[in-house]
Amino acid sequence: MKKQSSIKIEWSASVGTKWQIVIPKNVREKFKLKPGDDLVVLSSDDAIFLVKSENLENMIWSFENIINSL
Repeated sequence: MKKQSSIKIEWSASVGTKWQIVIPKNVREKFKLKPGDDLVVLSSDDAIFLVKSENLENMIWSFENIINSL
């Protein structure tokens, strides 16, 4: 039996004319984001991920576990 992924769609956003993305309030609150927080931009062939830099190691470990369970 495959383990169910904990990855889900949290929000959608548009890229503004100055190439900025607004993170909705509910997401900022959920992840305790504050102005000046450092986010890491990760990408694959067809996806972009934003991760708080302080959570990067845990996020990589979680993705490896999800991939290994497939």
